Amino acid sequence: APASAPPSAAPTQLTGSAPRYDQIKIKWKDNSSNEDGFLIERKTGTGEFQPLMLTYADTTSYNDSLLAPSTAYSYRIRAVNAAGKSAY
Repeated sequence: APASAPPSAAPTQLTGSAPRYDQIKIKWKDNSSNEDGFLIERKTGTGEFQPLMLTYADTTSYNDSLLAPSTAYSYRIRAVNAAGKSAY
């Protein structure tokens, strides 16, 4: 069997901005060269993180839209490939 690639390096420098009242744009630094994509997870208030989006490889931003006003949203992200998932 062929050797599998190592897991991807974790993304860093996750930041968020609100270009509109119902939208949050998150950006991050891609530190890996072998990811299949990035798994973005979101939680509302003090809830549990839930999967939100699996992006393509080399993606470094995502616009989360149709959000509720006056609501706290938290995000975390990690790289994924056939070997598994990176740290958040």
